[in-house]
Amino acid sequence: MNTVLLCGFPKVGNTWIRFIVMNYFNILNHGATETLTYKELIRIQRHRIEYDLPGYKKDNYKPFEFDEGFPPVYHTHVSYTNHYSSYFDNFDKIVYIIRNPYDTMISYYHYLTNRDKPFNGRHSKEQIQYLLNIDNFIRYYLSNYLSHILITKPKASLVLDYDKLRNSPSLFRHLIAIFGIEVDNNILKKAIEISSFDSIKAMGRKTNQKYGLATSYRGEFTRNGNTGQYKRILSPEMIEYIRKRMDGINMEKEFVDSYYLDANDFPPLGRVPKWLDLEINTNCNIICSKCFRKFYIPKTEYIDWNLAIKIIWEFGQKGGKSIRFIERGEPTLCPDLVIYVQIANDLGLRTVINTNGIELTPELSKNLINAGISQISCAIDSCHEETYEKLQGRSFKRVISNLKEVYKLSRNTKTIIQVHVNVQKENAEEVYMGRYNDFFEQYSDKVIHQPTYDICNFDEDNYLDHKPCIEPWRRLIVLVDGRVMLCPACFNYHTKKVFEVGDLSTKSLESIWNRI
Repeated sequence: MNTVLLCGFPKVGNTWIRFIVMNYFNILNHGATETLTYKELIRIQRHRIEYDLPGYKKDNYKPFEFDEGFPPVYHTHVSYTNHYSSYFDNFDKIVYIIRNPYDTMISYYHYLTNRDKPFNGRHSKEQIQYLLNIDNFIRYYLSNYLSHILITKPKASLVLDYDKLRNSPSLFRHLIAIFGIEVDNNILKKAIEISSFDSIKAMGRKTNQKYGLATSYRGEFTRNGNTGQYKRILSPEMIEYIRKRMDGINMEKEFVDSYYLDANDFPPLGRVPKWLDLEINTNCNIICSKCFRKFYIPKTEYIDWNLAIKIIWEFGQKGGKSIRFIERGEPTLCPDLVIYVQIANDLGLRTVINTNGIELTPELSKNLINAGISQISCAIDSCHEETYEKLQGRSFKRVISNLKEVYKLSRNTKTIIQVHVNVQKENAEEVYMGRYNDFFEQYSDKVIHQPTYDICNFDEDNYLDHKPCIEPWRRLIVLVDGRVMLCPACFNYHTKKVFEVGDLSTKSLESIWNRI
């Protein structure tokens, strides 16, 4: 029988679906006539993949053995990230459960707030007070929901839509069949009947288990399971906010796909890499608090015009996809930036710059957009002027003014304006509280959440697993003098030594790429 992992964001129906699966096999193998209790479900199907992680702290935890007559089912709410990927990959089948974001957010809100200590007492009083407002709650947690779908859903053997299951329970046939057995329709019908929300709630009250699987809970674990409840609970403005975020999910997928590839999904090697980072200058007009320039400032250099054109031309002609003008310098200080963007754009390349925004003047912005630049990214590490200037040492008002102007200029063009934040201890509270969403929402068409680690729950002791780095299979970095590296880590800023793999001033990009 196939080993199956049921996964999905919290409150999308994981527990209800496990009741149906286990009740099906309880009827099939034990002749059951009523639903399992919560305690019985926990006993026969309590195994979560997190329990296998090295250093997992769980009192009295013992290796789990499945009860006879029940299938090998595991469940989890974690995402398919570097931390957990090896555990996901151990299963024969992965079933991903989805539910509409509107009702999911409402159920998750009640789940986390309806406790003796809201959010299990994990957060400060200020944070809790902020998140008890359901609009603030959604602004923060919707990003986690989107991340979960985008990272984990593509790994699934079967995707179950909770809302469709509620309307058409016969779809559970696909879930039972995934165990590799023939489905008995009569047993499935009975399992669905005894697993109804009314049946489970009645069981909880009768057996004094209405708190279900939650600890320190003040309400019934199983609420109502209704679809469409959001229409009477959420404001029209919040419904529209969620809709806009969901509209951006395809754009968000581009970012996620770029950073979360399987170890087995290495891009096929071509004549040149898929991505190229080209350093066109080494000078910068600020020193950020976390920048290498605090202990090493390279001499000011600009890439030779002929070398730059040679590199861009070969990269575009031989199958390259995206070129990013970035490395040790601020690209807007390079007088030839617009020309380089224009040439790359004419070759069909996606063009990106990362800038601090100081010299992103309306005139330069207009020229870059007219040249066809694909994306302009700017880091804003605080929404508060004092914190921002402490971290990045530049004029907050000037940068914000420049960003507002470039946003206006980019409307109705293909250019994406991306504002991102580098999380650090000085601004972690702002990021957590969702203040960036509020600050930039009026200037945003889409809010994109590129998944990373949960900074509020990061456990250094348990973070042991890492996927292999795939950057060498898709990217090269070219320094201002033509030397080529595999990644930024190949430049030792203490010794000034470059671990180079070639030199484009004497070799072709194709010859270096295929020699590595």
